[in-house]
Amino acid sequence: MTLDIHKLQRLKNTLILPLQMITELDGRTVFSETLGYDSPSNSLGGPSYTGLITRKGETWSIPTGPSPSQSQSVSRTEDYVYDYAARLSGWDDSSNGENISYDARGNITQRVPRHGSGGTVTQTYTGDRLATRKVGTAAAVSFAHDSFARMTTDAEAGLAITYNVFDLPETISSGNTLKAKYTYMADGTKVSALDASGAGLVYRGPFTYRRSSGGTLTFESAPFDRGRLTEAGDRYHVSDHLGSVRAVIHGNASTTTYPLTGFYSVDDFTPFGVKSTSSASSYLSLASTGSTVSLRDGFTGQEDQGPDFGVDYSDFGARQYSPILSRWLVPDPMGEKYYDVSPYVYCYGNPIRYADLDGRDGKDKLFGYAIGGITNVIPGSSKLRDLYRPHDSKDYNRALENCDKAALAVGNFATKSGMLLMTTGEVATGIGEGMMATGGVFVVVSLRQQRG
Repeated sequence: MTLDIHKLQRLKNTLILPLQMITELDGRTVFSETLGYDSPSNSLGGPSYTGLITRKGETWSIPTGPSPSQSQSVSRTEDYVYDYAARLSGWDDSSNGENISYDARGNITQRVPRHGSGGTVTQTYTGDRLATRKVGTAAAVSFAHDSFARMTTDAEAGLAITYNVFDLPETISSGNTLKAKYTYMADGTKVSALDASGAGLVYRGPFTYRRSSGGTLTFESAPFDRGRLTEAGDRYHVSDHLGSVRAVIHGNASTTTYPLTGFYSVDDFTPFGVKSTSSASSYLSLASTGSTVSLRDGFTGQEDQGPDFGVDYSDFGARQYSPILSRWLVPDPMGEKYYDVSPYVYCYGNPIRYADLDGRDGKDKLFGYAIGGITNVIPGSSKLRDLYRPHDSKDYNRALENCDKAALAVGNFATKSGMLLMTTGEVATGIGEGMMATGGVFVVVSLRQQRG
């Protein structure tokens, strides 16, 4: 198995203003996403000038012929509104949507559908632990937690969960049926995930093997930054701004044979991670996977336990997450640092702006965005990046990188528009690059710095 670098160049992501991301396959746009902050046409609450995303627009364009105008297009727009604590309090895509209420700790207490589908969801708590959940006119179901505050009974899904000493799931069962059994290394790294027959997935470093019920291991895949490598060929992931895998495309997908082959999955997600009933997979022509590689990279790029084990959880590494309940199964291992927020809350109630990479501390990401924004605007402030001591440098550096990329785009745009911004960081770098491209002269005051 080899990785063809030339094939990797077929899939291209481009960030342009106003905060638009375009994904191209062989030079043809297949997916574009635009984020709006001050859109006056937001159907829920109008524009926002606080940095909150109020509108997201998406367009899929699947080629159906050799001409760029020949494509099967599907577009959708989603509007958002927030409460006083910047928590998502409503969303709507004209077909689906809901209004969301929280308690003072950030726990979701009520979800009211905006289009009449389903019923009002009401959740009650004992402290921060989920106690009951009632959907529409159905009877309320109860949840149980152990003495370590870990959810042991998910009555909504009909599942029972046991844990090891590291608060990681050990078994997930439905009645007397074992759905999944997990094993880990001493540092918490997952080694295997198997069903009742002993079949499932085995993890060895960057490689994933599929285990048969008889114990035979067969190479399945190896992840890389743009998808997965498999024996059947490369698989590319088309992701949105949160890292959610919105499409899986075979590396040998033809752009000259129509209808286009090699599109395995095209999915939409609700804000908290449930696959939307309006997913594009339901109305676009898709190819069969043709192999035993499951399509389990989903919400924010995390491993969905549904395709292999029939469990509606996502494994983030340090914790597992329930998109349906919109909360973690166990408390935040860094929860003592955030005593004012429920340790089960996902991304502070704002899943449109933030994504959790591993189910742990989100503070480094927040500080990364704040410091990244400041150091890209205020001259001579780049030393602030070294003053903050992150617990997770990966989260912190990724946030800095995102700020720098946005600033670079702003710098190039400003130069092309005839504007000159005396500033620092990547804004200066972007303007400098633009000035050099046009024969101008510009001194870059300070370049990006990251913490290791």
